[in-house]
Amino acid sequence: MANVPVDFDLGGYPVKVQPSAWGRYRYCVTHELARLGFSPSNHLPVVRIQPTAVALHAARPAGTALR
Repeated sequence: MANVPVDFDLGGYPVKVQPSAWGRYRYCVTHELARLGFSPSNHLPVVRIQPTAVALHAARPAGTALR
């Protein structure tokens, strides 16, 4: 069962914790609107966010950008 995503509540949002890393990001969670990577490394940003096509089409690229 170690290779199966795990359901998790992240600040009120249902996400799936993925069983493998996302590139150089050790931890990866997915949601219908984004994929998030988390890293304890001092050489990378702590969090990487990649909006999904659903988010980009719904809110357009400018609407998905963090402000």
